[in-house]
Amino acid sequence: MSHKSSPYVSVIITAYNRKKYLLSAVMSALNQTLSRHLYEVIVVKNYEDYHIDSKLKEWGITSVLSTEKRLGAMFSDGLETASGNVISLLDDDDEFVPEKLQVVYQEFEDGAEYYHNGRVVINEKGTEVRRNGISVRACNEEEKAAYLNYLDKGPWVNDSSMSITRSILVKELSTLREVSIALDGFLFLLGLMRAKCMVDDPRPLTVYRTSSYHVGTDLSSWRTYLEAQRAVAERNLHDDEVMLRMSKGTPYQVFAEYAMSWAKLNYLALPDARPAFYIKDF
Repeated sequence: MSHKSSPYVSVIITAYNRKKYLLSAVMSALNQTLSRHLYEVIVVKNYEDYHIDSKLKEWGITSVLSTEKRLGAMFSDGLETASGNVISLLDDDDEFVPEKLQVVYQEFEDGAEYYHNGRVVINEKGTEVRRNGISVRACNEEEKAAYLNYLDKGPWVNDSSMSITRSILVKELSTLREVSIALDGFLFLLGLMRAKCMVDDPRPLTVYRTSSYHVGTDLSSWRTYLEAQRAVAERNLHDDEVMLRMSKGTPYQVFAEYAMSWAKLNYLALPDARPAFYIKDF
């Protein structure tokens, strides 16, 4: 891939309402061992904030104001601004370790079109909870079928651990904009269907923050909390339907069905869940 006149990697950071960790996420993307001219950082958010906007301007970060509520559409707004051949995603409350983009650069130079790295999981205090990661290289249908044997390890989890070629995303832009919340699952499926070579790297190159902070959630009562959880579950179900439609008739429909089964089970686990699903659905 040529990178003479434009950055090789575009890092797209999305932030919906949440402000607490955004600048830390941006700083982690800036403090990389990869030469600065080889990548750009784009922040997509749905708010204006004097302090944050001033810092982004000072650091030379492209900032995109988005009115979209669906994560896929919000991410797409950033994608339309991006000029890199490779897109690396970063959530506003996660961080990259300094070597992340250097590894991404090398993996895509070596032929990867989809890349997923391991992660360090931390709590809100910054204490390490665990590490996750597997080692897979899938560059043909047989190897991708074997990749599906690792679904219980969550190889699609956390979009901050994902990088993918821009051309694959652009070809599915209209469907991408439909994705409400499960962007990581959608990108994993897209890699299975479109990427010539997929790499899952166990190295913990992303810091993933588990948080009890729910943007826009009213925690004043148990019922409002449950309603918010049910809304999240329904958004996941919507996205799994999108993935089922996209993968129907392909060898990778099995992943969409797997994701749908988990979404249904999580929905049914909620107290007072409506009896929308039955044993026969599984």
